[in-house]
Amino acid sequence: MARRIDCYDDPRAPKPDSLVPSVNVVVTKDAGGILMIRRSDNGKAEQPR
Repeated sequence: MARRIDCYDDPRAPKPDSLVPSVNVVVTKDAGGILMIRRSDNGKAEQPR
């Protein structure tokens, strides 16, 4: 399996050979809060994936 290499603003980067769509969503409450989860591995809060 080929290794993935990410190139940002590099004029020497190879031409892309695939397109991977991505979506991000933030769930909000009417009271102004957002939905967060607490990670079990490090105890920090983050948005659910």
